[in-house]
Amino acid sequence: MRHALPDVTITIAGEKQRSSSTIATVGGYVVVVATALPAAGITLTSCYLGQIGGDTAATHLLLAPDDGAQFHHRIVSGELGEDHARACLLDHAAQLQAALTAEDLDVRIDVGQLALARAEAAWSQTTD
Repeated sequence: MRHALPDVTITIAGEKQRSSSTIATVGGYVVVVATALPAAGITLTSCYLGQIGGDTAATHLLLAPDDGAQFHHRIVSGELGEDHARACLLDHAAQLQAALTAEDLDVRIDVGQLALARAEAAWSQTTD
């Protein structure tokens, strides 16, 4: 089930941006986080595939008008657990900030408590 994350706030050059973020879990080991900035035409979708007792593979797809599609893949250390989806959400926010900062933009991304709670709720629904 997909959950909206209304309190992920993105500020560029001091101005709050209209954005939409969601998180979804699939089975017990997959978390997908997506954020869109419609005015900028930018979307970042991050997929995290975990393994019990092992690491998590993270793949990020950034769609931007001038740059086309960009993929980034890496391994994120840490075991699956109740904080897993929250960690994925925070990693996604960091990846988005890095992508926007690479465009020479002054970027701030705040992930509020409600977003973290919804990430935790999304994760617990798959592990019940």
